[in-house]
Amino acid sequence: MPQLDILLIIPQITWLFLNFVLFYFLITFFILPKFLKVIKLRKLIVLENKALNSTLSESYFSKRKIMIAKFNSDLKKIKFSILDKIFVSTFFENKKKFLFLAEFNKITNCLKSAAKHTICYCNTNLLNSLLLFPISSKI
Repeated sequence: MPQLDILLIIPQITWLFLNFVLFYFLITFFILPKFLKVIKLRKLIVLENKALNSTLSESYFSKRKIMIAKFNSDLKKIKFSILDKIFVSTFFENKKKFLFLAEFNKITNCLKSAAKHTICYCNTNLLNSLLLFPISSKI
């Protein structure tokens, strides 16, 4: 059988070995270092992006806390000013005293039902993602 002849197999094995060694050194010394540089650069970019993301999220949440505190204080001011106007305008008028209590109970019931519907039926993640900007009373 000619394919098993030792004189034909030795040159083929030699060329196979030489091509393998050449290919191995080509990959090891030229292609693999470039590939590893790209991988290291991508890793550094990902780490840099994570650091930037964390700093931006911290600043966002700190600004958000400040805005929520300002929003709550503005809401309290509005609530007290509305209640004071309603209370003062109706308290001194004896004829409208019971009307004030009825209106106040209506407002209270509306607020209770709105809070109940907000708690029961709204997605808190969606509500937390909304950005609310209070309108100042100076306008």
